[in-house]
Amino acid sequence: MNLKALSITACKACGSTALGWHSAIVNRSDVQQGRLNTRDVECIFFLGCDACSETLARVTADQVAGAMNAAAAASACLTGTATAATSAHDSAVVVAAL
Repeated sequence: MNLKALSITACKACGSTALGWHSAIVNRSDVQQGRLNTRDVECIFFLGCDACSETLARVTADQVAGAMNAAAAASACLTGTATAATSAHDSAVVVAAL
């Protein structure tokens, strides 16, 4: 996940600190509504200002899932409960997240 997004505390447009995370499904293709397949849409999370509706950050569901997996792997390493299922890729993600 974009770690810069987590450090945003105020709106760059109006200065408000009333910020909130929201989710949406977006069409990433030219396929018209009603003919969409799951490969044509994606989930995004965005940080928005509740005062002026400015979008301050946008992350994909894959980035959120990666950050959650990295946090879980880091927790498993710290508590000694890491298993053989923890891959080298997961370890690399943890190091990158730290």
